[in-house]
Amino acid sequence: MKRVLVLSIISTMVSISMSIFATIFFEATEQFVEIEGRLKWDDNHAWIITPEDSMLVNSVHPFQLRENGIPYRREIVYRFFGVIEGSELVLYKLSLDSKQIVLRSNNGLLLEELPINVLYMIDPRICIGCRLCVRQCPVGAIRMSRGVAVIDQTMCISCGMCQKGVERGYTGCPVDAIHTEKP
Repeated sequence: MKRVLVLSIISTMVSISMSIFATIFFEATEQFVEIEGRLKWDDNHAWIITPEDSMLVNSVHPFQLRENGIPYRREIVYRFFGVIEGSELVLYKLSLDSKQIVLRSNNGLLLEELPINVLYMIDPRICIGCRLCVRQCPVGAIRMSRGVAVIDQTMCISCGMCQKGVERGYTGCPVDAIHTEKP
């Protein structure tokens, strides 16, 4: 009985050791890549666009760029650092010039949760139809209807650029017609 118990304990210890070794080996052999490309959002997904290809990228949101002083424009070329899993890049770091956002720790854990989505709404009684928000939306979710701007909630990525503005001299809706609501 003692011999069976000892063999069972040894077998369990070997199994645990092999599991730990496999985990350490896997983490040490992950292939980190650095990719340069443009960033594009559509239908709540972010894409890296390079001259050769496009790739889905996770864990990045326009608000994170804005909060870290990194402008977002479709023509800007960013540097992405992460691990390719299947057809998508698990993003660890994004940078532009000397500014960067670190999204994951070295062991792959997210450092910051993405914001809770809010619905951006335009009050048609206040909107003056200036079309400024239409031009600023990075995913084309805002269109004009009967002289006022309307946000397509199925396309909106809740970045807040229409309401607050971030670049090219746009400082947000000039008449504060855009507000947020919890879904």
